[in-house]
Amino acid sequence: MENSVYTIKNLDLVFGEDKFQLENIDNVSIHSGEILGVLGESGCGKSTFGKCLIGLINYRDRGRFNITQFGVNGDSAKIAFPMYPDIFSGSNVLEGTKKELLQYRRHVQMIFQNPRSALNLNMPVHKILKEAIRIGSPKINKIDLRKKVKTIAEKFELGGNNWNRIKNSKPKDLSGGERRRIGIAKVFATDSDVIIADEPVASLDVSVRGKILETLLTEWEKRQKEWKEGKRAHPLTIIIISHDFDLIQKMCHRTMVFYGDIHVKRGTVVEVFENNNIPDKLHPYTTALRHDAHFMNNPEVILQNNQDKVARKKIIKTGCVYVNRCPLVQDDCLEKQPSLKSSREDINYLKACFVNI
Repeated sequence: MENSVYTIKNLDLVFGEDKFQLENIDNVSIHSGEILGVLGESGCGKSTFGKCLIGLINYRDRGRFNITQFGVNGDSAKIAFPMYPDIFSGSNVLEGTKKELLQYRRHVQMIFQNPRSALNLNMPVHKILKEAIRIGSPKINKIDLRKKVKTIAEKFELGGNNWNRIKNSKPKDLSGGERRRIGIAKVFATDSDVIIADEPVASLDVSVRGKILETLLTEWEKRQKEWKEGKRAHPLTIIIISHDFDLIQKMCHRTMVFYGDIHVKRGTVVEVFENNNIPDKLHPYTTALRHDAHFMNNPEVILQNNQDKVARKKIIKTGCVYVNRCPLVQDDCLEKQPSLKSSREDINYLKACFVNI
């Protein structure tokens, strides 16, 4: 797990005139074979971050997205993908050509928050899955292809008695939950090395949600074993984007915490830590998130950061992105955004905070 799938430098994007800024993401790595959680509220920039990783937001399309700044202090934003260093001539996902990105997406796939945007709504489900399987196995024969389609459908709760109905149906005629499961099945059918999952179980029934998450974990474990046995060149890396603290804590090895201030339209990474070794002194925002998660699961828990819930009367647009909600504000917090730094106790724990660094 020590090798990096991604190394991110100078990721600082400004969309339009005072529309939204994703800022100060520098020297962040995503490890090969890990399940990484990207945690934060709606509007904090975590989905934008995921779209940068998959290459949907890039230098070539900056005009279409109305990106007025791409990088910081004259240095270009860069997302390196060292797993396959020969794909991008400039070693940067954000600068990839259409041809390079097409090759790249044979190895990296994304489960989108809105499944309608990722599916051909007029293509029968069995053809959608066949097309996805051929991306990872272009020479597969027809008999094995049919078997693999059925296996994938079973894994993601599309098979069994429902398969005869679903296989010839078009996504536009199915329920939202069925479309979401088809979107997830399609991504896993490609047999890619990296999966970016943006709210993968949102809108699913509780019973199906649990089964899908269990399947994600089982698939990761299976591919991890195959990699250790020499049957695969790389283990599976999963990046889960979610607002659900408990889901991230249970599923992931590490967590990257995003915060976005809707008043001043800024978002950034405020913390990165290992889930099996959560530090005592978390970023104030992560502390508030954890209190909220405990409160939802146990009504007897009293929120200790009530003042964190009330925005300041005077909106401050400079300094730390969290300055308008933080209960621990000090003078230097008003001047600039702190960068991600490792703590003295653990170099693998990063926190963007002037307090208790």
